[in-house]
Amino acid sequence: MKKGIITVLMIVVVGGILVTTGCRKPGESRSDYIIDEIADKLELTEAQSEWLDGFKADLRADIDQMKQEREATRESIKNSFIGGVLTEKMLNDEIKKRCNLFQEKTPIIVAKIAEIHDNLTLEQRSELRELMKDFHDKKEKWKKGCKFFKSDGSHIEKIVGHISEKVQDELDLSNEQIEWLEIFTAGIIEDPAIKNLKEDIQSVKKQVIETLMAEFANETFDTEKITEFIKTNLPLEQVKELPIAAKLIEIQTNLNAEQRVELVAMINRHKEERKGFWSKRHCFFKK
Repeated sequence: MKKGIITVLMIVVVGGILVTTGCRKPGESRSDYIIDEIADKLELTEAQSEWLDGFKADLRADIDQMKQEREATRESIKNSFIGGVLTEKMLNDEIKKRCNLFQEKTPIIVAKIAEIHDNLTLEQRSELRELMKDFHDKKEKWKKGCKFFKSDGSHIEKIVGHISEKVQDELDLSNEQIEWLEIFTAGIIEDPAIKNLKEDIQSVKKQVIETLMAEFANETFDTEKITEFIKTNLPLEQVKELPIAAKLIEIQTNLNAEQRVELVAMINRHKEERKGFWSKRHCFFKK
């Protein structure tokens, strides 16, 4: 929700193209990569290619602006977390702002998707739908074989446990801090609100994909219907109710300044490693 708002649903629509492609080139953005693959896989005409170039430039400008805004917010929260003062009001206001922004951006997102629909022929839309189906079939197969994805939700416990071990190893926690961390992570694993939200998001994502693909089979794209469907079904109120602010403040309170600096550095390293992981995962779908 917070990363590339317009890109999110666009990737949902055209993500199936990744099925038969290799990895992104180093330094290539995900949106550029997917858009370039549209031109390659759907055999666009010269006029369609010209439209796609303009679409790509507009999308990149939107994404760059949102990235700058997101990074500025992250930097502010990071600095407050390391050496400043965090308040629940500050953090909850930011969460509400993000949720409200997504609601405001939904019509723009849907208009972008409708633009894709309107500039593809019926045959091209049909091919895109087949690519999407193939993509999600292979994605589900990949998830079943991945140790971090389990249908019974047990993977959440494994992931949280793995993170907890990394924190203990790299932050040199005291015995008292280790005891706190065990209680803290147990609370996250057992929190029904977190588990239910994840299940709801997966369900909504599936519904959105199915609804969009059905709309791509039609001659016209009903933007009002899709906009209302997304606004109605997104679990934004559940996101607002999660105790994210309280949890972050609890972490800040239980770590010293040096440990908070190291935790931020650890998160940044993980982000870079994760980029490589997901890039490689795209290659898996080629098989």
